[in-house]
Amino acid sequence: MQVQIEDLNASAEEEAKLARLRLETAPDGSGSVLESTSFVSVGQVLEIYSVKRDADGNYLSNPEVSWTYNGDIGPLAISQNGRRATLTVTSEGMAQI
Repeated sequence: MQVQIEDLNASAEEEAKLARLRLETAPDGSGSVLESTSFVSVGQVLEIYSVKRDADGNYLSNPEVSWTYNGDIGPLAISQNGRRATLTVTSEGMAQI
């Protein structure tokens, strides 16, 4: 799984402080980071959250982002506010989020 997300509401000041915008398994920064290559199993439902951290790795927010999905392993449902997506893995293969 490859990750590419974009913060839609970041100010110039926030962008200057921003070290990382990552995909994680919890919206409050307490979850695990989804690495650029992650393995998931058929039947797995993966809740994915956008998490913004500062240059020191401290949690800042769960921002609204624009999601892109390319793949055929199952549907990706994106929340209305753009802060969370749910991937339901229905088949083997590769995908990019």
